[in-house]
Amino acid sequence: MASRSGSGRWMLVAAIALLVACAPATDRDRYEVGETGTVTLRNQLATATLYLGGCGRFEYEKRVGGEWISQGSDSVCVWEGLAEPLGPGAAVVDPIVAREPGTWRLRYPVGLGCSETAPLSQCERVDNLRSNAFEVVEGGCVVTGCSGQLCAEERLALSNDDL
Repeated sequence: MASRSGSGRWMLVAAIALLVACAPATDRDRYEVGETGTVTLRNQLATATLYLGGCGRFEYEKRVGGEWISQGSDSVCVWEGLAEPLGPGAAVVDPIVAREPGTWRLRYPVGLGCSETAPLSQCERVDNLRSNAFEVVEGGCVVTGCSGQLCAEERLALSNDDL
């Protein structure tokens, strides 16, 4: 019994350190709809291996009113897959796509006490790490006043005949 209690305390300490030290971070705080970016999750723990989901490592969350609502993953998974290890000091960089306008963040389920031969749901402990919030805005530009700015979705190619 004493060793189980000691193991439980270690897991609690590791979980608190995990939540404080290993928050995922996006490459920017603002994206236009459809833009791509990246999110980096680095294992800052000195000795513990973290485990990530084997399919769809993270889910998008959108702020609606005062609540964060899950908006799913970019991956379609039939099965959650085997837990993927992320050793001390290691990092993963995942692509993201800016969805509809609003305030967003990403949620990574992260396991401790896992086996590489079992899914994340079978780890001793699974916590959620959340990225920084980021804004997604409509694309294009706004022309005001007499700036003479030309907004276009594609670059205009001029030929010698046009000059």
